[in-house]
Amino acid sequence: MILIDETKLLELIIESRSSPRKRASYSPTSPDYCGLQFLANAIQPESYIPPHKHPSGEIWIPLSGSIDLIIFDEEGRLTEVKRLNDKKTRVLEVPEKTYHTGIATEPDSVFGNLNIGPYSPDNKIQAPFAPIERDPASAQYLERLKREIANFVR
Repeated sequence: MILIDETKLLELIIESRSSPRKRASYSPTSPDYCGLQFLANAIQPESYIPPHKHPSGEIWIPLSGSIDLIIFDEEGRLTEVKRLNDKKTRVLEVPEKTYHTGIATEPDSVFGNLNIGPYSPDNKIQAPFAPIERDPASAQYLERLKREIANFVR
């Protein structure tokens, strides 16, 4: 049985606040498990998740706070922005092979991610149009994305 309770969410939030990446994740399933996998992600507004895609789709579910899920075309243009929280979108599918990222719009936001295992870092394809996570240009890119999504019609 999988259990992620308020205590575990609070632990993740506290970890994300002090993390250099400004996020923390927890999965109760083994990375080798071939079935449905769940990953809880606590994220702060200053966290940069590089745009990427996967060979299979995934489901995003807001657990607390608010997150903008951003979808890009192959050239890096924003095509869709969905706000995930308890007032707007509660569940969102990211189709397979779709570039996407997420930005917390509130401190201490947490979202769940469902996908099919096994987990492998090789299943994440970095977008060629965006800087990698530790690139000095990533902070500027994140700020530019925030400005663009502020003007994006949802």
